[in-house]
Amino acid sequence: METTVSSTTNQAQMAADIIKKLYDQANTIISSANSVNLKPIDMGAMGKFPYNWHLNNDTNFNAATYDWINKNTIISDNNNLVSSQDLFTNLYLKVISAISFSYSTQDSKTLADAIVNSQAKSTSLVTEWKMTYGSVPQVKNGEQVIDAITEFILQNWTTQKGVTLKQVQDAIDTDALFDNLPATGATILPAFVDYVSSLGNAAGLIDTSSLSNGTIRRIKNALLSASPNNGGIVRTDNASTSPLVYSPAFDVTTRVEDIALGLKNTNANNTVNLNMVMSNFSDNTADVVVNNATYNGVDLGWLFDVGVGTDVNYYKETVVKSSSQITVSMQFTGVTLVEYGPTEFDLVNNKGWYDPTPILEAKKNGTNDVTGFKYSGGQDFTQFGFSTAVAIANYPTISVTIHSKDYDKLAKHFDAEQNYHVSSMCGGDTASGKVAYSKTDLTIDTANQSFTIKLGAPQGSTFETGLDARAFVMGIQTNFPIPK
Repeated sequence: METTVSSTTNQAQMAADIIKKLYDQANTIISSANSVNLKPIDMGAMGKFPYNWHLNNDTNFNAATYDWINKNTIISDNNNLVSSQDLFTNLYLKVISAISFSYSTQDSKTLADAIVNSQAKSTSLVTEWKMTYGSVPQVKNGEQVIDAITEFILQNWTTQKGVTLKQVQDAIDTDALFDNLPATGATILPAFVDYVSSLGNAAGLIDTSSLSNGTIRRIKNALLSASPNNGGIVRTDNASTSPLVYSPAFDVTTRVEDIALGLKNTNANNTVNLNMVMSNFSDNTADVVVNNATYNGVDLGWLFDVGVGTDVNYYKETVVKSSSQITVSMQFTGVTLVEYGPTEFDLVNNKGWYDPTPILEAKKNGTNDVTGFKYSGGQDFTQFGFSTAVAIANYPTISVTIHSKDYDKLAKHFDAEQNYHVSSMCGGDTASGKVAYSKTDLTIDTANQSFTIKLGAPQGSTFETGLDARAFVMGIQTNFPIPK
């Protein structure tokens, strides 16, 4: 069934429709072999996808790829996916920095009572520590001396990771639990065990607070001070700095070699097609049928233009004005899925940075009198998202059929040239928005007063091995920590 858009076409709506048509085909191809949920998206300034996220044995992350996948994804007013200019890492840091852990009124009382009841045991432990070592471990902001000693023992006197106060209370053999106890700690450990036992039920509350605050602290550190220790990576634009500059990590699970193989699969069943038929030309506008949908009064300079050799105006000044119909067919071959995402936070090993749990819990808790994460900002959570996969394809091969009373003259002009520059609403690669193409064939149909020229996909942009290699975007999979 043909759809008609009357009057002068809204370019933004037409672009969204065309993106949707490309997406529908790509999604059919991708979903047949992958469990993904792709959505059409207007990439805006993000443009095409830099698919060589690293080169050969170089482990440095392609800066262009990093910037592309780090763009925040939002839902527009008309419910379409678009990319914003904000970086997801920055927005995530803003949100996570506004989240803190707090106790409910009841749990605060339980903890306060426990502190009073354990005061003697706490003082005894601190005294024993000072007698042994002379000074206490470094006390962080908001901590008490007893907190610093507790953290030091749990992190250094056992080879197990993530040991809690509750585990200490429940331990049958504390000597086995603290298997890395130094000789100097022999008199301190009993005092520590006594102190932990005196906390009673408050031990679990302290564990929860330590875990929660530790999570927020380590996530912020991984974002603000990325390093090898917390899983940071080096981008290609920072590979020569001294000292090396690290960035919060993203993981790409699709190998560069597999991406290249996918793009080289040019079979028809791995190809997306776009067909445009233009007619009723007037003042560089036309009525256009795109995959059975009709649009009136379309700006041809925006929709499709081709520079013939060095003559950048020949198509729109001569060809369009003398033609009755022009058909443009594009074939986007090598539809391929690339999967990636922010490196998830690993508390035990202190690696990575992304964890939606604090955000989800803060959203759920709101202003209720409960123990857990609370949020103090005014962030619109629905405009807070990132992509986790992208369907890409090669630059299209293009076939242009021109119907004109001057077809023979026009065909000779086209045939005399080998190089062309194409621009379209699909986007270009240069400041002028044009992409270099070369002629692969030209045939004349005298009976229909037409000729067809075929343009090959640019060699400099397909199956490239460099960091600048790009591919068309057919759709993305998104993740919104707080669903709309």
